[in-house]
Amino acid sequence: QEILDASTSTSNGNSSDEETYNPAQLPIAQGCVALVKCSRGTLNAALKACDCVGSEIESGMNDGRAENLDFIRKVLESAKRVGEGMTDMASLLYPPLEIKHETAPGDHLWTQVKQQHQSLKSLLLLFESNETCMKSEEISNLVSNLKGAVDRRYDEVEHSCRDALI
Repeated sequence: QEILDASTSTSNGNSSDEETYNPAQLPIAQGCVALVKCSRGTLNAALKACDCVGSEIESGMNDGRAENLDFIRKVLESAKRVGEGMTDMASLLYPPLEIKHETAPGDHLWTQVKQQHQSLKSLLLLFESNETCMKSEEISNLVSNLKGAVDRRYDEVEHSCRDALI
């Protein structure tokens, strides 16, 4: 949010191309910040999912101890990718944005956005694969809301990137 606020003017009220977003870049930055917030929400859901499954293991009521431990391992690995991707994407948000809507791998913002979207979707699908998680109304609702939000934010950034390149 600080980056977005700083993009409107510098400390002395004068704008600078190196310190601000142009009008085409601002919606991209806003969409990316929203995607960062979705990442934070997904990491929160990961904590809740691991806690829920851990409680199930602790209770001894479930025969699937090995499967649940494997689920927690997969969630932790996937959550690590989400966290690292969020940091990588956010580091590219300092103005001016380098927007290259291409499929070649690289450190370009659009590439990072696509990777983050995929990491988020993978983690959310992992939650849905665990019966214990989906029994929790809180986790089930979180996953449902986050899936929609992640896709909407990704679409916003994609459209804004295309508009900026036109």
